[in-house]
Amino acid sequence: FYDEALNEIALKVKNNRNIKSIFISGPSSSGKTTTSKKLALFLKSKGVDALVLSTDDYFVERKDSPKREDGSYEFEIVEALDIKLFNMHMKSLLSGKEVVIPTYNFITGEKEYKRKPTTLQKNQVLIVEGLHAISEKLNASIEKKNKLKLYISPFTPLGLDKHNHISTTDIRLLRRMVRDYKHRGYSAEDTVDKWLKMRDSEENYIYPYQREADMVINTSLAYEIGVLRTYAEPLLYSISKDTPNYEEAIRILNFLKGFLNIPSDIIPSTSVLREFIGNSYFE
Repeated sequence: FYDEALNEIALKVKNNRNIKSIFISGPSSSGKTTTSKKLALFLKSKGVDALVLSTDDYFVERKDSPKREDGSYEFEIVEALDIKLFNMHMKSLLSGKEVVIPTYNFITGEKEYKRKPTTLQKNQVLIVEGLHAISEKLNASIEKKNKLKLYISPFTPLGLDKHNHISTTDIRLLRRMVRDYKHRGYSAEDTVDKWLKMRDSEENYIYPYQREADMVINTSLAYEIGVLRTYAEPLLYSISKDTPNYEEAIRILNFLKGFLNIPSDIIPSTSVLREFIGNSYFE
């Protein structure tokens, strides 16, 4: 039903030209990048062009980033973003002014301004994706009639049996683990460690956004766990018995045993799952 939901949104925007901006939020590994770009294609098929941006390019400089009590950086709270600059750019774009969108360099921890100036054309819709995109702190200056807020997450309807539901969090962890290894070179140990720290932040700062959303979209796919198992199992087996995350690795490995392996070569390049396993049409 994922594609059907995006098509419905595209029709809604086409028929209501008061909507000038679409904000997409969801916890880590919900598929925000693919959803924003795929929605732009659905809009294009309806004769509506879109400009797609990410809040990830608006992080504050690393030296100004908020930190947790243990000294690690807290990227999951809205204060990790340059709220003032973001709001200024949104207001400028929606009023037809020219803006130079930054690109955040995650290695140096600084914004870079190397893009050409961008203008939102009269026939265009602005799409913004990010953990906190639908937060009022990032779009309060935009009138309600001019924006559409979407919250996405893999709300799987599947269960292991009649009594044991499959956790949305586990699906996202598997997605994140595979993506971190393939695209960022992180080990499963690194991912699980960061994931456990991140969970409290999600509970406090991201899940509550569901109440602010105009629509909620399910990005789960019935076949994805079988595909993710192929990639995730060897990564989980690499976690040492001597580490604090070993029990979590065993729990997930036991969970994966309930699914058949599904080869990735049959997965379409436009599938949201490709955002995590690679070779996405939208890369």
